[in-house]
Amino acid sequence: LRGQVRNACNAADLRCTVVFCEADADTLRDRLASRRGDVSDAGESLLERQMPEFERPSEGEEAEVIRLDTARGVNYARLARSLGGD
Repeated sequence: LRGQVRNACNAADLRCTVVFCEADADTLRDRLASRRGDVSDAGESLLERQMPEFERPSEGEEAEVIRLDTARGVNYARLARSLGGD
């Protein structure tokens, strides 16, 4: 899917940047367990099924990837500047 989006951006002469958010498995499990009244049906069983199939950005994509370790917190102002925002 990322390849299709990248191709569409290239055809439209648009910049394509992937914001890759990651956190360790324990942090993800804790976040899922703490959800209350959430509309998502995601739970630990879905996480366990998805983790082995998760596709990380390839080495060829690294130039257009911003990596965020969300377990450590996110500096949104710096992220916006990286994406060309104010």
